[in-house]
Amino acid sequence: MENGKNRTKTVLKIFAALFAAALLFFLILSLLYINHGECSDEKGNLTTWRVDLFGTLTIEGEGDMTDNLGERISFAYVDHGPFSSYMDETKFIRRVKLGDGLTSIGRFTIPGLRRVRSLTIPENVTRINERAFEGMGLRELHIPAKVTGIAPDAFDYCRDLVSITVDEENPAFTAVDGILYNKEKTALLHYPANKKGAVYTVDAQVKAVGDHAFIQCEHLTAVELPAGLTSIGDSAFAYSEGLTELHIPEGVTKLGDWAFYSCIGINDITIPDSVTALGAHMFSWCESLQTVQLPAGLTALPDGIFEGCKSLKTAALPASLRVVERHAFHGSGIEEITLLEGVTEIGTNAFYDCETLKSITIPKSVSKLGLYPFGDCDALTDVYFGGTKEQWNTLLDNAKKETGDVTGIERGAISVHFAQN
Repeated sequence: MENGKNRTKTVLKIFAALFAAALLFFLILSLLYINHGECSDEKGNLTTWRVDLFGTLTIEGEGDMTDNLGERISFAYVDHGPFSSYMDETKFIRRVKLGDGLTSIGRFTIPGLRRVRSLTIPENVTRINERAFEGMGLRELHIPAKVTGIAPDAFDYCRDLVSITVDEENPAFTAVDGILYNKEKTALLHYPANKKGAVYTVDAQVKAVGDHAFIQCEHLTAVELPAGLTSIGDSAFAYSEGLTELHIPEGVTKLGDWAFYSCIGINDITIPDSVTALGAHMFSWCESLQTVQLPAGLTALPDGIFEGCKSLKTAALPASLRVVERHAFHGSGIEEITLLEGVTEIGTNAFYDCETLKSITIPKSVSKLGLYPFGDCDALTDVYFGGTKEQWNTLLDNAKKETGDVTGIERGAISVHFAQN
């Protein structure tokens, strides 16, 4: 009997020793790291970082975090023997710990860490800078009370993000149903990319849809904008490829650059007359876009506005138009187009690689052609010019002097028709 008890005690002691040894082993491992470094900025702020064997990235410092830290946390040049297969940091790092002494999250800090699902922002942080969490695998994120500045692209391409919450004491921001707003709720700042729901109605008190607000929201098919809206920011709906319905209300005055970039589901859109200027590349690569109604007072088609719009066969341009800027219709599906009297300039590559463009009407008011505006328009057969042959030749000669190259409409297969003798 006594021997049995002693045997049991011995076994328990062995298990306890093994357990203690295992704890010690993992404790030692947690103190080891496979890569580390430090960097400072022009203000003297020092940021240190290390990655341990369990895939935890720890970033510490006192004050602002150094920008572009993500470019320095790279294992590509380090040979770690048995760990050499883990040298892709975007796959190896699973957790990120930020030190309490940090007062900002630096620009381009820890982008692309798809395996990092959660992150705690330290309480002393006051600003989250550009591209800080770009492409991370975050599901939820809490904004502490002291954060008063968040860059519009801080959460770009966080395609797993479902919800953002904000401390009630925060003076600058708030969140409703997981969506980030300014404190007054007059600006919608970020709609999480992985938030479920096909249709979203923006609250009536919202006056502005912020830069990058709905970027890459794949679940959304329709967004209903309020009547009091006045602006839609840069890249506001970019890469929201499931979006098929969007009505821009009368009263909107600003549409930002890249606002609807690669919204491949939109096939028609009307821009109200309250809009006086359009953003560059606003509809670039909206491959399903077939019809667009432009505002009556528009004076310029900006850089790349319809670039890559393969389904756009024609566009009715307003009489107020004066300039067709560079790459405006580059690679689009335009088959014919009429520029009205009053247009003075056609920019570089404005119609470049429009493979289906067959005819174009150019008014005599055009006095400037950019570099190769009609290059690689292989189907182009007819140009209708509103002036005389002499005026046409002068226009081409001036273009060659200005750009040092051809315009793309000198080929013999193209017939130029003149409105005046």
